[in-house]
Amino acid sequence: MSKTATVRARIEPELKETVENIFQQLGLTTTEAIILFYKQVQLQRGLPFEVKIPNQITRMTLEKTEDMFRQLVHKPDDKLMIECYPKKSLLEVLSNLEPLEEDFPDIEQDLLPLDDIEI
Repeated sequence: MSKTATVRARIEPELKETVENIFQQLGLTTTEAIILFYKQVQLQRGLPFEVKIPNQITRMTLEKTEDMFRQLVHKPDDKLMIECYPKKSLLEVLSNLEPLEEDFPDIEQDLLPLDDIEI
């Protein structure tokens, strides 16, 4: 089958350069990498990697991490100032959480019954 279809996409130049360097180290051209991706999507009947919305625990961890490292940068009098925001206490974070609406598996479901032990 002849290769006559064209795929075009706009991406950030830095991303393109970084990824093309990786392709080069792998011995691939960009075209070969795109064909590999398309073939994997075809074989997997979906994306060849997991794409999902993070659960509440992951979201909370990401938010906490962002809170810890978020910085305010400004230049008063041409001087660079970096101020870290105060960290929230764990109690404050936990008090603002929404209730979990996820079903968690029964962890005792597949356990063997306990044996009585005589001492």
